[in-house]
Amino acid sequence: MKTVTIILTNYNYGKYLSDCLDSVKDQSYPIHELIFIDDASTDDSIKVLSTWISINRPNFLVKLLFQSKNTGKNGVLNLAAREITGEYVSIVDTDDVLLPDFIEKHLSEIEIHNVDFSYSNNILIDETNLELSIGRSCSFDKELINTKSYIPDNALTKRAALNYSFPLDEKVKAGTKHHKWKKILSEGAIGIHIDEPLFKYRMHSKNLSGIGGRIVTDIGRNKNLEPMLSGYWPLESESA
Repeated sequence: MKTVTIILTNYNYGKYLSDCLDSVKDQSYPIHELIFIDDASTDDSIKVLSTWISINRPNFLVKLLFQSKNTGKNGVLNLAAREITGEYVSIVDTDDVLLPDFIEKHLSEIEIHNVDFSYSNNILIDETNLELSIGRSCSFDKELINTKSYIPDNALTKRAALNYSFPLDEKVKAGTKHHKWKKILSEGAIGIHIDEPLFKYRMHSKNLSGIGGRIVTDIGRNKNLEPMLSGYWPLESESA
C-alpha cells in the first residue's frame, strides 16, 4: 500500500481537536503516520490531545512536536517537514474535519491520472458543526494560482512535489497556503480537482485568513455568488 502522512497544525484549537483527530482515525484508507505540531497553544489543546491518544490508542505512527514559542504556520510546517516518511502528504488544520473517504478518493485520482496532487470541494460548517453551504474550488489551472488561492491546504500531495515548497518563508504570516502552492506549481507540479466535498471547512472568526467570519456573515446575501475558500466567485451560471 502507498504510505500516507497527515500533518496536523494546531494553535489554540483544542475545542475542535477531537473532531479532527477522529476524522483522521476513521479514514477508509489507513494512514501510515500522523505528525501533530502545536505552535505554543495557550488553551487546553495538549490536554485534549493526550486524552484522545490514551482513549483511542491509534494504530498508526504518531509523532508529536511542541513549540515553546509561537512561530506561525510556515514555521511549524518547516519543522514538520523533517519528520515526513510517507509517500503522500496532507496538511490539515485542526479546526477542520476529513470525510471518511478523503484519503481513498484523492489517492485513487492521483494514481489514475498520474498527477502530483488532488484537491476537492468542501462542506462549510460553523463552530457547532452546523453545515452552512458548499465551498467550491475549480479545475486545475497553473496560471490561476497567480491570482486566486483556489487549492485547499489539505490537498493530498506526493511527497516529492510537496518538497518543492520547503523551506517555506517564515516571514509570511498571512496567505501561507497561497505561498506554498505558488512555489509547488512553479516547479511544474500538476493537480486534479475532485468536484465533490471531501472535507469540512470550519467557518469562524479565528480562521488564519479571516475568511471564515466573513462567509458566515455573508452567506445568502448575494445569490449570484458562491463561497470559495478564498472569498466569493460568480456562480457558473452567472459567469457563462
